[in-house]
Amino acid sequence: MTQSNSDPFKVFLKHLLKKKGYGAQSELARNVGIRQQYVNQLADLKNTRSGSEKVRRKIAGYFGFSYESFLDRGRSILNPGLKAKTENQNKYQVDISSMFLNLDQSLHIIQLLARLESMSSDALSEVEKYIKFLIADKGE
Repeated sequence: MTQSNSDPFKVFLKHLLKKKGYGAQSELARNVGIRQQYVNQLADLKNTRSGSEKVRRKIAGYFGFSYESFLDRGRSILNPGLKAKTENQNKYQVDISSMFLNLDQSLHIIQLLARLESMSSDALSEVEKYIKFLIADKGE
């Protein structure tokens, strides 16, 4: 496979987006909190824009990979002779930035729960419907 860009991140991102198919870029952008045009630039092998490490780590986490594992997968596509790490090795790698992202999300949930205690049952019912909608939307 000939690549015009040897950035392993871009190569694996492009591979995953192609594999996910139609709508993958917009879904990724929405979940990571960036514009779809930015995702397009990051996945374009001819574009020299590489993105910040923070965004790249968020993208890797979105696909269920640690940042290093994501890069390893890209390297294995660029150079098929390199042995990619096994699934078990990747599964047990810890990505510190993802832990902090999850910790930050947990803090927001705790703050939200504190606010929910003072809400009426009608308002809680609306919040519950919205959460179910978000979960269903994320599952698609």
